[in-house]
Amino acid sequence: MSDEEPDEDLIELVSLALVGRISLKVSEEAFREVQGTADPDKRARRIARLEAFGRLTTPEHRTNEREALTHRLHAAIFPNAAPGSRSDEHNLRDCRQLATHKLIGRAVFVTRDKRLLKGAAAAMEEGIEVLGPHQLVGRVEAQMAVAGLPSHPDISVRDANIERDESEIRRVLAPLAGDYPGFNAWLTGAQRKEGTRVRVGEFDGRVAAVALSQAKGDGVVKLSAFYIESAAQRTGLGGHLLWSELRTWARHDTRKVYVTVSSRHADLVAFFTAFGFLVEGVSPRRYQSDTAELVLGKQFVRERVTDETLAAFADGPANVVFCVPLGAEAGPAVWGLPPETQRPALEWSGAGEHLQLIASEGERELRSWGLLELERVFYPARFAVAGRKALMVPIEPHWADALLEHAGQQRRLSQDPASERLLLRSDNAYYCYPKYVDIAKPGTPILFYVTAPVSAVVGEARIYDAAIDSPEELFAAYGGLGIYRLPQIRSHVIQRGPRAGNALAMRFGMYVPFHTPVTQAHLARIAGRRRVPQGLLAISFEEFEVVRRTGGLEW
Repeated sequence: MSDEEPDEDLIELVSLALVGRISLKVSEEAFREVQGTADPDKRARRIARLEAFGRLTTPEHRTNEREALTHRLHAAIFPNAAPGSRSDEHNLRDCRQLATHKLIGRAVFVTRDKRLLKGAAAAMEEGIEVLGPHQLVGRVEAQMAVAGLPSHPDISVRDANIERDESEIRRVLAPLAGDYPGFNAWLTGAQRKEGTRVRVGEFDGRVAAVALSQAKGDGVVKLSAFYIESAAQRTGLGGHLLWSELRTWARHDTRKVYVTVSSRHADLVAFFTAFGFLVEGVSPRRYQSDTAELVLGKQFVRERVTDETLAAFADGPANVVFCVPLGAEAGPAVWGLPPETQRPALEWSGAGEHLQLIASEGERELRSWGLLELERVFYPARFAVAGRKALMVPIEPHWADALLEHAGQQRRLSQDPASERLLLRSDNAYYCYPKYVDIAKPGTPILFYVTAPVSAVVGEARIYDAAIDSPEELFAAYGGLGIYRLPQIRSHVIQRGPRAGNALAMRFGMYVPFHTPVTQAHLARIAGRRRVPQGLLAISFEEFEVVRRTGGLEW
């Protein structure tokens, strides 16, 4: 775990794992070893990286079997080791990791340790294949080529054709039948019912995700079924499908979408809340005697909030969504377990990009929401407050085609005209020269300017978070999000000054393509002068709004 030159093949394995091509796991022994890192910041960072892949722990009843295998491996791979030495203790830990992987049933043990790689033949005698990162990357890419698949998955979202897709829709949604009695009969009727919308997500050319929603009237939609099959659950497909639906609902007159989640799948709550859904209630024993249904709602507010209308927004939409509205209060006697607070006070704090909505009870602050959170919860609402800035980022056409969906983009011949390309995930990363770091913060809007020959702004997004660090640390921190690899990130480092050797990474989401690309001529008229960014460019929020409106986005 020393600070050494990064192995780009190892980083490629991490990237392949994040898009679901391979499954990477780390043994408990590796966690213990990292816990010994003296520097607390480095230790926390390394543990966080390992946690992203999950732990392999030997079941207690197989501990003796693991220790026996550990000592056989140690004798075979390190026959000349000096017992009791520090290096031999390290050798023994390595062998315990090998044994853990074997007993858990993992296919390959990946290491850069030259001693373990030299002993690969001895490990194979115990049925453990040991490979270096370069060897495994080559194998995975070869297997993908034989299967006719790209190393990174091909993912898209499209409208369902019920006649053609029904059997696949049923296959993907089959796991929900165990949670809801009569699910299959319900699905038969729901697919063809007026007001039903079915969208599917494809993973490598086959249906792997389904979203079925039903209009309930007066701008309310129920997301009645939403499921991603297990093989595609770590590819970003689920987030892409849900965000695609949110964008579609926002273009129409939808004012609210709600979804219910069985308590058996409570982990989905975090997934939905990341897209602006809020838990609104719990219905015990709705479908089974031992479960409850969690009700989550997503609000759509078409409002441009300014400094002058902040108070009205807090008293209006925010008061209804974040508090129990007037007339709906109930005394403690009617609750099974009463909520801690029903009507906290809502007040604004800060200004511009630092604006926050604070919920408090007396002197106690209960919760706060920044601009990013507020625009997620109330999307497509915009907070056009004084002092707020936006960024315009230039991106070359070939990178834009790989990263972004935008108007005028040439589609593959096999792609359905109604489908949407995947931003590699619903959140993504953009790497650039570290400037305007005081503006590149959560909630800042960004515009993507595709350079010549496109020469136009093609869409907008919001920054989720940003960091300045070495290319290797940024790539590790963001897990290879986006389409840049280390050589491209390294080309954006600053060469002199206190940030020498560092680049800027911005993780972004909430991407919306413009209906009409905003050309150089449009930009010149908007800014009163030529606005062709050669690098990251800061603009006013007013200019940002004019650009997006010129691109066809009012909301």
